[in-house]
Amino acid sequence: MRKKLLIPTAIFFMFFTYSCKENIKSSSLSESNIASLTNKADSLYKIGELKSAISVYRKIHNNGFYKNNDYKLAKAYALAYNKDSAYYYLEIAVPKDSGFYQLYGGEFISMINDDRWDKILNIKLNNYQAKFGKFNKPSLAKHLFNMRIKDQAYYYYFNIHPDSIFHYWEIKIPLNNENLTDFEKIIDEYGWPKKSDVGSEIAPTAFLIVQHTMELKNMRKYYSYLKNAVEHNEASKNELALLTDRINIREGKKQIYGSQISFDSIQKVYYLGNVKDPENLNKRRAEVGMQPIEEYLKNWNAELRI
Repeated sequence: MRKKLLIPTAIFFMFFTYSCKENIKSSSLSESNIASLTNKADSLYKIGELKSAISVYRKIHNNGFYKNNDYKLAKAYALAYNKDSAYYYLEIAVPKDSGFYQLYGGEFISMINDDRWDKILNIKLNNYQAKFGKFNKPSLAKHLFNMRIKDQAYYYYFNIHPDSIFHYWEIKIPLNNENLTDFEKIIDEYGWPKKSDVGSEIAPTAFLIVQHTMELKNMRKYYSYLKNAVEHNEASKNELALLTDRINIREGKKQIYGSQISFDSIQKVYYLGNVKDPENLNKRRAEVGMQPIEEYLKNWNAELRI
């Protein structure tokens, strides 16, 4: 009878680990390969092919390229309602990063009521404050952060499933109303959220909630709050300009800053029209930190009709 060859477990484990490392090393990709794969994964993600996008993002991760990639993996998994995998990659990415912008998308809407999400936010807040200084109101900052995710929720699906846009609006409108109710309580207790209280990355959430309200009366109601915050350098001039234009359009007046793009349903083209004093438009835009109107229109592939 042939004797069985027994390999000690420790030796087998060492051999297996070494073999895996060799395989990773031999299959490692160049930065140009990674760039190509990233473009591929991003394209798949944008058209809703989440399973295929995840496969490519994981290949990038397995080759040791983590910058931004793990956030993308977390977003894709969150959209696919695989929260455990989303948290796995967030727990890799978040401790290495001090900014908030990677978490701002509505992709994480399914995760914000999970205890693990609170831990992720605490890490983010600690990293940010260690680099940029302490918040006066960290609990308010966390609350606003989650409100921002609600505000941005489901826009991904608007692009992926345009035929189902009304279905997603039925889900989104209650979130917007919930945000507005919470915002009214915040205003009553704290006033307009200040950059000095919640940080310059989180404070703009207040503007987004007002900007996206369906009611003109609410825009008018909070306009003076935002104007006062801008005057005290606690909010952005750009935000006030956008809200000014939004209110003017709703009231049938001309835009001041040319921020509101319209869609011509007959010619199927975006356009900018109804602007006050167009000769000085770029001057006004520059004063509030907006890009020249020509560049802005290129972003929309829009026409200027004045």
